[in-house]
Amino acid sequence: FDMDDDIKIERLGAGDERRLANVAAGVFDNEVVPRLAKRYLQGAHNVLVVALAGDLVVGFASGLFYLHPDKEQELWVNEVGVATAYRRRGIGQEIMATIAQIALRESCRGCWVLTEPDNAPANALYRSLADWTGPDEQAMYSISFKTKPPPTRR
Repeated sequence: FDMDDDIKIERLGAGDERRLANVAAGVFDNEVVPRLAKRYLQGAHNVLVVALAGDLVVGFASGLFYLHPDKEQELWVNEVGVATAYRRRGIGQEIMATIAQIALRESCRGCWVLTEPDNAPANALYRSLADWTGPDEQAMYSISFKTKPPPTRR
């Protein structure tokens, strides 16, 4: 890969929400909301890794450690984003390598991510990672409580 030497990859934690005040356009889907960033970073099961060009956030990945009663802990990578001007420099690969190392240090049995079949940049990134398999056929359902109340029990 050809990542710039001036790009640093870091995991943020509780108290680091101020580091999200300077974010390049297109990194996140929406503008960072300080109270939500603070709450997210305080969560023990949440992971946020950022790519920094100086103090400018140019990429990120967020994830969640989770455990089931019948499975060892895994890390679900929720979202990955790199500012358009910083793509194709290996930043996404470095972010994902960092996420995988965090998962390994936390005794996860692995990590996984979902993306749409037509998301070419994301699929190219995930295919470039050693030992990542996919894509699998998936069906995802979601309910918006803004448009429909949750089901009730009978």
